[in-house]
Amino acid sequence: MSSVCLTRSSPYCCQTGVATGSIRDLSPASRTSAFAFWTPEAASPLLMQWTALLPSCGMIAGLELEERYDEQRYDDQSGYRESVFQIHGVGAAGEIAVRRKLTRGRVLAFFKSLPRCLVGIEACSSSHYWARELITLGHDVRLLPAQYVKPYLKRQKNDAADAEAICEAVTRPTMRFVPVKSPAQQSVMMLHRVRLMLNRQRTQISNALRSHLSEFGVVAPIGRTGIEQLLVVINDENDARIPADARLCLRMLEAQPKVVKEQILENDRRVRASARETELGRRLMEIPGVGPLLASAFVATIADPHAFKSGRCLSAWIGLVPKQNSSGARRSSAASPKPVIAIYASCSSSAQWRSSAMPSGTGPGGHGSCN
Repeated sequence: MSSVCLTRSSPYCCQTGVATGSIRDLSPASRTSAFAFWTPEAASPLLMQWTALLPSCGMIAGLELEERYDEQRYDDQSGYRESVFQIHGVGAAGEIAVRRKLTRGRVLAFFKSLPRCLVGIEACSSSHYWARELITLGHDVRLLPAQYVKPYLKRQKNDAADAEAICEAVTRPTMRFVPVKSPAQQSVMMLHRVRLMLNRQRTQISNALRSHLSEFGVVAPIGRTGIEQLLVVINDENDARIPADARLCLRMLEAQPKVVKEQILENDRRVRASARETELGRRLMEIPGVGPLLASAFVATIADPHAFKSGRCLSAWIGLVPKQNSSGARRSSAASPKPVIAIYASCSSSAQWRSSAMPSGTGPGGHGSCN
């Protein structure tokens, strides 16, 4: 059903187009439906609300997940955990069928008791796990990017309002969803995240060694050669520039880069193996400038290439297209933010990407335009 605006003089305006005309221009079926909402006594236009096509499922449910862990809040082994599972479900007619909060242990039992339904989950931490579990129970699960759910949030923000917004957004016909990743894909992505964390730790330790030694007037050139020169100074007991207590602390820091370096090398070996395991990874490595690191990250990040309408949309989501900020006759574009894949491959010398933090473009979890 189209959105039709009727006035007393019977002109109409279809909100999904740009043309306007008389009520006589409507088809007989639309004319009958339109007159059902129009009365001569109406002093202001009446708007026929657009209704989404409901799926063949028995119910539409929005599931809001909030799982937080804080190891520093308490000193017990499990740490502090806060889990909130808010459910908002509507029936086929749009009426509210369920609105309740569940604990973590009761989520699967609750959905197991329901008939097949459409479940929308905001893409967040552990959302892929819960999506796989609910799919196993026979439900149709769709993950939504958080920035696409925000426009459907009504006034105050809380878990119940978030679940209702998810329930509303999941029925939109033009909504873009995040493909559910398999455990194997998440494992490969974890390799890249851990590799990035280890490289940051190595840089952090190197900077700490340089800053502490500079307090005693000991400096060295930038690069690994400079770090090796500083390690020689730390291990030289005859160097009177460094006090005994400071030397003890610096030796603690000296032992950490060796362990981190071994872990990075082991991680790199596993990344190269994962890139060669898939046919897509081997084909990507045939492209000049694409090595095992980028090929592995590409295969793990893009769960389903069919989620994109074209290769143009895929390149926009990766970040190869300038970000648009145009209005009317004004055309402006800026450098694309840092792509998703470059986050995991930023430590590779072959990865030449542009700046900043969030992915842009279209596709699952992206934003922007592919036109």
